[in-house]
Amino acid sequence: MNGFDMFEQWMGGRQDTFEPFFALGRITADTVESIARRNQEIAGDYFDLGVTQLKVFTAGHDVAELGAEEMRLANQFGEKMKTHADAFVRIAADAGEAYSAWTASFVESAKQNVATKATVAKAGVTKKASKRS
Repeated sequence: MNGFDMFEQWMGGRQDTFEPFFALGRITADTVESIARRNQEIAGDYFDLGVTQLKVFTAGHDVAELGAEEMRLANQFGEKMKTHADAFVRIAADAGEAYSAWTASFVESAKQNVATKATVAKAGVTKKASKRS
């Protein structure tokens, strides 16, 4: 029996109760995964820049050529970083939309639960009043 099976057994039929929190966890996990993937790409870009700079430096160019090549590499790297920054903004916007939708859904669900409990309580009071008559 793995951990998930034990969790299923422990939860029994109560999973519906916790579903909003599972959904929140999925949103958070997806967001963290997106950030981690983007950070991995950034690390790769830094590594590639370092290797390329090393190749340029050891190629034996004169100072003017070395400076021009470094400027080209810096501009290219800057464009990559702009792309990554735009991706982080998209990740944040998507996460914000997902959290907002989750919050609206959670609030609506809570309102329905309160209304249902009020209706049940009112029905119980009415039954007690009709028994007394």
